[in-house]
Parts: sequence; C-alpha cells; structure tokens
Amino acid sequence: IDLNGLTYKCIVASSSDVLKIKSNTRLQNGSIDFDDSTYTGGAYFINNSNTTADFTLASNVAINSSQFTVTDATYIAVGDIVKLKSSTAFSGDTDIAEVFEVYSVSGTTITIHGRTTYAYTTATTGSSYGGDTNITLDNVSLLGDIINPYATALFTGVTHSNFTNCYFNHTYYAHLRFTACDGISVDGCVFTDATATGTAYGVAVISTKNIKISNSS
Repeated sequence: IDLNGLTYKCIVASSSDVLKIKSNTRLQNGSIDFDDSTYTGGAYFINNSNTTADFTLASNVAINSSQFTVTDATYIAVGDIVKLKSSTAFSGDTDIAEVFEVYSVSGTTITIHGRTTYAYTTATTGSSYGGDTNITLDNVSLLGDIINPYATALFTGVTHSNFTNCYFNHTYYAHLRFTACDGISVDGCVFTDATATGTAYGVAVISTKNIKISNSS
C-alpha cells in the first residue's frame, strides 16, 4: 500500500475505528494522523490478528523440549506465537516466560520452533497470540494523540516484520509496542514527544525475542 507522500487523517473514537494491517502487507511513503482521537481502550494501529487466547498444559514440559501437550488446542494454529509462563518467579515479581512460533499442531500436541530453556508444570500459564507475519512499514509517519494511555501502534504475536525509516510523534505511553513477537527489525526510526512521566517510551518490548533496534532515536 503506497500512501504516495500524502497525510491521511484517522480519528479513532472507538475500537471499531482502529486501523488494522494484515500479514504480507507493506505500507509505505506517507503519514497517518491520529490527532483528535478520543479512544483510550487500546492502540490506534494494530496487526489484524491482534488476539490472545489462554490454554492449559496437559502434562509437564521438560527442559530442551520442542513439543508440549495442551488440554485444548482450539485456538492454537501454525504460525501463532505461544508463550509459556512459569508459576515460579525468576526473581521477585519477574516471571520466567518464553515465547515460540508454532511449527505444527497435531490434535493437542504443539510442536514449536526452537526448544524450551526452562521446565514447565501444569500450573504454567499458557497464551497463544496473533499469527500475522511479514508486515513492513517503510517511510511511514504515525502521528498519535496524548489522550491514549496505551500506545499509538501495538503489534501482538507478529513474526518476521520490519519497521524502517518511520517517524512517530505525539503519544502518551509508547509510540510502538511489541508483545509476544519474534523476528522484528526496527531501523532508522525516530520517536518524539511521549509525555507519560517516568514511563514514556519510543519502543516498548514485552515477552518478545529476536528483535533488533538500530540507527533509531
């Protein structure tokens, strides 16, 4: 999708107004202006499959495992990101958790890319995220609104995606937030005017791996 150097006004007043970008989509060369938006329930710009579904382990998972079994795999699909969160804290209130891309689903057996670093019991909290992949933003400006306490753009369960030479301005908490993602590149991006005291970020990274942020400020 080529924005042809133009600025598009998008006022987000409710969740139904939020812009969504699908897998295998490239958005380039233009600006989206969210100023005057009044929605405070989430981000203004998200990936299409921005969803979360919880699951329960049917049996314990050993260290160095590439498979695990769940009680119900209804909401887990190939390409999703799954997170295993241990019932045991790593230190203080810091959880032990890992994220993996789903390689295959056979009945209630889930095979992942990679192997577990920790062991998990049936007390583990499991979540499945998104499933979008290959999203690119190139030379795009996202102009937020400080009324939103969440983030201007939120990507959940996204894999193998690139954000290049983008400009983010005017937000409250975070310009760009990644949750449970894998294989993300942010290069040559500029983040300005996040206003939250003590918790204002250009990029917020949560339960995400293989992310590279370079040449950005």
